[in-house]
Amino acid sequence: KLVREKRFPHDLLLKGIRQLLEEGDCYLKSDRNKILSFIAEDGPMADAFQVRKAKALSKANRSLNSYFAVAAWPYAIENDIVRDFGAEAGQHGISLIDALRKDKERSKLKLSV
Repeated sequence: KLVREKRFPHDLLLKGIRQLLEEGDCYLKSDRNKILSFIAEDGPMADAFQVRKAKALSKANRSLNSYFAVAAWPYAIENDIVRDFGAEAGQHGISLIDALRKDKERSKLKLSV
């Protein structure tokens, strides 16, 4: 698995760390609306729909971003770019530590490098 992760295009990992689900697109706008509405159901039911959707999307985005940060971690450690991932490609780097820290749902992290 580690070898496969090292070969993965790191620019895609950087995009995944920065990606926001609400900025995604679908072939049909109705599909996009259904997906976002489904995600909203994960928000606090006492809140208004838009607030619920915003909270649920924020939670999902943090989880998605941290997933990519974990995948990038072995490469970042090897290249000493954990705090500035992506900068070696001439892009504005991002801290993998911060990406993981934002994921409030993640209580454990186990890496094997």
